Amino acid sequence: MSELPETIANCMSIAQIYSTRTPETRPFLWRMIGVELQRFQGEAEIADMYSLQHSLQAIMQFIIMAITDQDAIALTWAPKLIETFHILCTRIRTLLNGECFTYFGETLPDATWEEWIFAETRRRIICVWFFMSRIISPAVTNSFMRAYPLHMLPLVSNKSLWEARSRQEWETERALQDACYPMTTFAELIEAKRRSNELFYKRRLETWDAGVDKMGMLINIATDLI
Repeated sequence: MSELPETIANCMSIAQIYSTRTPETRPFLWRMIGVELQRFQGEAEIADMYSLQHSLQAIMQFIIMAITDQDAIALTWAPKLIETFHILCTRIRTLLNGECFTYFGETLPDATWEEWIFAETRRRIICVWFFMSRIISPAVTNSFMRAYPLHMLPLVSNKSLWEARSRQEWETERALQDACYPMTTFAELIEAKRRSNELFYKRRLETWDAGVDKMGMLINIATDLI
């Protein structure tokens, strides 16, 4: 069995400490998170795409911890969390030639399973950040989401495709999804909801709703609020 990436392993260790935190251990917990944030920033310019993505996943977990905790110590780390998130996003955009989290090559039919997982994970990261910046904390004024065009905000895949456990299963599920002419952006979903009385859009909505996982359910709620 391959070892977990360092960032993911560290995040899991921090999550274990978080789950058993006490008022006495909380300062230590956030010092550990602070060390990780400093490392992420220091390595941003030399990290590869996979390492950057692992760091973004960890930061999302830390942000959720801070929101859930609502402790004074945790909340003081909010600016550093957002700053680090922005630094890593900017670096990823540079590596993707200016695009934010998505690029055309990921939609090509010959994309490998590994490439697809990598891209789908980023799509889910950006969706979680969208929920946080627009729903949980709409007052966040420095969120890069303000500059993220709605037509580029991606939808996630259906549940069966995301949960495929083998390359063959993934290939089968992807062929089924592609055959249904799936929606790929928030803008398409919003348009389908607004025109759900028309047969074409009604069928697209039915296909989307039939395959959504919990992330998709949150997206449905979010698009209803836009």
